[in-house]
Amino acid sequence: MQIKVAYIATLEEYYHADEAFRQALNKSSVDLYVQIALWLIAVAFMAIGQFFLGGTIAVIAFMLQQGYAKRWIVRRNFYKMVNAGELETLTFSEEKIIYECGMVAEVITWDDYAAYLETDKLFMVFYDASDHYMIIPKRALKDDAEIDQLRQLCIRQLADYEVTNV
Repeated sequence: MQIKVAYIATLEEYYHADEAFRQALNKSSVDLYVQIALWLIAVAFMAIGQFFLGGTIAVIAFMLQQGYAKRWIVRRNFYKMVNAGELETLTFSEEKIIYECGMVAEVITWDDYAAYLETDKLFMVFYDASDHYMIIPKRALKDDAEIDQLRQLCIRQLADYEVTNV
């Protein structure tokens, strides 16, 4: 059995992947504590007459709350990727994954990956013991049967990231 997908990853898909990754790590509670702490610090600076510094910290807290800082980081990283905006082709089999993009053709064993995470829009496959991942948009798969085949392959080859948090 082989599953071949070809796609050009979009920035919106990387935003979606980042949000799914944060949810899998339960980062939302940490983000909330950071925001509360920043607001308290901002109020404290304003109370002692440091309006400029307090206002600056309040703006930073607001940006974090709205997700602007996270989206900026994802956007910056997306445009630094060598393969951003290029057609990527992945061929999955029981033994390996063949990755092709431009002049690059690489055979990757399943041992190079540790876990997967599935969302409603994509699969994320995490490199061994890291927070780096590649995305496979579900839109690149032919139909629900092929999505299920890829899901079953990931289940057989990798740990579920939400359960294990590699």
